Amino acid sequence: MDQWEEKVISLISEKSGIDSSNIKRTSQINVDIVLDSLSYAELLMDCEDICKIDIPLEDAANFKTVEDILTYIQKKVAA
Repeated sequence: MDQWEEKVISLISEKSGIDSSNIKRTSQINVDIVLDSLSYAELLMDCEDICKIDIPLEDAANFKTVEDILTYIQKKVAA
């Protein structure tokens, strides 16, 4: 597990109430991980703060899995 994966999964766990051991890279947003719109927005803002990146809403709308979020963060941080 890389540094971003651990942090993002911890944030998802905090926002969703799901134990972090049950959150996988393949977990689907709004299927396996159900967040209301406010919690999802807070999750994205927390990711932006921790990773020091911006996540435009147009990009966030394409996140379907935890893997999508992690891949996006890794690309943005590496840029």
